[in-house]
Amino acid sequence: MNHILHGLKITEEEAVHKEVATYLAAERTAKQFNERLSEGMKETWTIHFVAPLVFVLNGKAFFGEQYVPGRFVKWNNNTGEVNLQADATADQMHQVTGVLPLHISTQ
Repeated sequence: MNHILHGLKITEEEAVHKEVATYLAAERTAKQFNERLSEGMKETWTIHFVAPLVFVLNGKAFFGEQYVPGRFVKWNNNTGEVNLQADATADQMHQVTGVLPLHISTQ
């Protein structure tokens, strides 16, 4: 947690709240993207984010996310670098991670 306190200069509790806000903003952006899809594209291209969870143990808040069964591919990391390994570039999904925010903000 040293990176939160010294790197971000916020408390762990503030970091939990920021993480929740990020997930909620991402889901709003995904909904905007999904609304613009044609009916033929919705089955393949619909994007969802898992609901953020906050749980408290011994008075301390922790962030979590709902478990989603199945195969998971992380397309980009927290600094925006895109995963270009074969499983991430299948079906050109790596291109979506680079254009989604721009696409939504310019429409």
